[in-house]
Amino acid sequence: MKYPALLVLMIIIIACAAPPLMAADSSGQFIVGGGVGVLPCTRFLNAMASARQQGGLTSIAGLDTVYPWASYILGFQTAYNFAVPGIRDIFGAFGPSPVNDVLYGIEPWCQKNPTAHFGDALIIFAEKLRKAYE
Repeated sequence: MKYPALLVLMIIIIACAAPPLMAADSSGQFIVGGGVGVLPCTRFLNAMASARQQGGLTSIAGLDTVYPWASYILGFQTAYNFAVPGIRDIFGAFGPSPVNDVLYGIEPWCQKNPTAHFGDALIIFAEKLRKAYE
């Protein structure tokens, strides 16, 4: 009998430790729920600079440095594709592994808006792509 209680406790701990997700509200506006999405662009830019010093985004050390942002992008992609009518794959133009292209695509906007949130940069980037698809 003590094992089912332990299993329930483990599920609760895992669920509470999961990173926050983004979702669109009833008007279609995305809500940044947490994680690296609420961090300022300066944190993202520092991570990109560190990744370059560690061999770039194709190196294991560089990828490890930007992993939180890469994970956020993939979660965002899934939510955006699901929530936005007419969009099958918002980052599809970048091929099956879009993360590096998206990271590089967001970087100039963040450089111009260093105090903005990373999540805002990603939403703006995705909206520009969506308009290009229309």
